[in-house]
Amino acid sequence: MIQGNVETFRGLVDDTSLVIQNVEVQSLSRFTVEDAKNLVEFNLERMPNSWCLVYFDVFMNDAAQTLLKTLEEPKEGIFIVFVTPHPYLIPQTIRSRVRLIPEVLLTEAPEYLKSKKAVQEYIKETFGSESDEDASIRRSKATVFLDALEAHVRTSPEKVSTVYEAKEMLFKANMPTKQVVEYAVAIIF
Repeated sequence: MIQGNVETFRGLVDDTSLVIQNVEVQSLSRFTVEDAKNLVEFNLERMPNSWCLVYFDVFMNDAAQTLLKTLEEPKEGIFIVFVTPHPYLIPQTIRSRVRLIPEVLLTEAPEYLKSKKAVQEYIKETFGSESDEDASIRRSKATVFLDALEAHVRTSPEKVSTVYEAKEMLFKANMPTKQVVEYAVAIIF
């Protein structure tokens, strides 16, 4: 699973199509049970070295059960790649069976991580009015932020540990998003 937007997906499709012949592409707004059934069928019926690239914005929870066995035991030579901007909105049962490749494997820190003041301004703009968005969207944005922060501090094990702790607080402790992000920044900066 790749964390990315439509442009990331299009680039992946273009790159993959140049080197692999058996590529199926699906671009969906919602990944439903019917889409999951189609992937199960793809896994069972395609010949080895077949790829299915799937982009979606929202993963419907009821689609998870249909996909579990396919993701646990795919047929040899079958590759399924999901691309979504919100991987942390996908049920844990699916996330635990795929490898997540964050879009934020950064070589250079984003502008908002260049100074403590810039980080605080970014947090205020991004997480200031938590009541406007769904909690899962806020958590997803916070996770993207924490991924970028993790990449920025990757040479310091203590700071990376703080980022991991903040991610756990987001999902297990179900704490307010802004407080979790501010906690991580206060410890790191």
